[in-house]
Amino acid sequence: MDQFLARLPSQPIPPADLEVDPPTLDLGTLKPGKDIKCSVKIRNKGRRILYGSVSIEGIPWLSIGEGKPRSRSRFNTFQDAPLPMTVFTNSLRTSEKTVEGKLIFETSGGNLIVPVTAEIPIRPFMIGTLAGAKSPKQLAEKAKANPTGAAVLFENGTVESWYKENGWVYPVPKPPAQGLAAIQQFFEALGYVKPPKVLTTTTNLLFELQPGDVKDQTITLFNEEKKSTYAYAKSDKPWVRIAKPVLKGGKAYLKISVSASELPTSLELATLSITTNGNQSIKVNIEAQVLVQGSEFADLTGDVSPVMPQFLGSPFATNEPSQGSIQNTGIPEPTSAPILSVHPLARKVKSNQWLGYAIAGFFGVSLISLIGTIIYLGIRKMNTQTPTPAPATKTK
Repeated sequence: MDQFLARLPSQPIPPADLEVDPPTLDLGTLKPGKDIKCSVKIRNKGRRILYGSVSIEGIPWLSIGEGKPRSRSRFNTFQDAPLPMTVFTNSLRTSEKTVEGKLIFETSGGNLIVPVTAEIPIRPFMIGTLAGAKSPKQLAEKAKANPTGAAVLFENGTVESWYKENGWVYPVPKPPAQGLAAIQQFFEALGYVKPPKVLTTTTNLLFELQPGDVKDQTITLFNEEKKSTYAYAKSDKPWVRIAKPVLKGGKAYLKISVSASELPTSLELATLSITTNGNQSIKVNIEAQVLVQGSEFADLTGDVSPVMPQFLGSPFATNEPSQGSIQNTGIPEPTSAPILSVHPLARKVKSNQWLGYAIAGFFGVSLISLIGTIIYLGIRKMNTQTPTPAPATKTK
């Protein structure tokens, strides 16, 4: 359309000429909460179509239009048109300095940059011994001056919540350490102190279990610099139970438990991943096995009492003496015995798999017998068909 107007046989039409009102956009003081609507007016001082694009730079929480965030948009207009924008306040990041950005217009009526400014003041820490801190650096200084009072604020997540209120990324990985180790963890995350080299008492755990057993072992983590050691762990198998770390005397203790009833098979392997100071990673191999013992046809259903013969007149027929019966006090009473394991053949018998094996065995033996009979009859027939040589005659 603009090219068509330029070719009309008449007096020249003034070209598009861009102007933005206001020339500088000041958003004032912003705080997290409800989203804010704002706009600038695009003016065309010429008489031809003004078209082009606008983009936002340096302020990610400002978006063109409404709804889904957009940092760039195209437009065209003959005269004046508003450019609506949205401030997503939940994405704000507080700062001690004025936040600056810009709107960049590239159009047929010329290019233009509109500066955008805003004040996003820091929300100071308001609780306990860390109250009044306005930056992570000030917070660390207050924590160093009073570590005992500050430790609980790191451990219970109050410091992390303060970071979120200011739109900052909390540098400490979850879960937080306990006690003074929580401050050590925070200092290491900010790079104020160098994390110590963490050692472990073992990198292999072996659990030998009987059916029904639950056993545990403890991994001790420590460092030789006499600094606080913290750690948390996770396993790649669900049957490995990990207790909450215990931090004491500069060491970290991880209690690992395994239950025989939770193992899918009698032999299982797992890997324990431990994260400790300075995001150091330690791998521990875990092997758990259930020891197989007991009768060939044991049934793992509980305690089983021995089956005693119930013959008429037998001294084992009853435990109570009756008239005319023989009492044998020298024979001990039967007692129940726990079954320790299940033999693989017992499982097959119990699950009726023996029937399939029996049928297969029967047909196998029959097939072998049939083949043997055919071979025997063939050989016998060949022997009967072989002609007997005639006796030689004597000539006189």
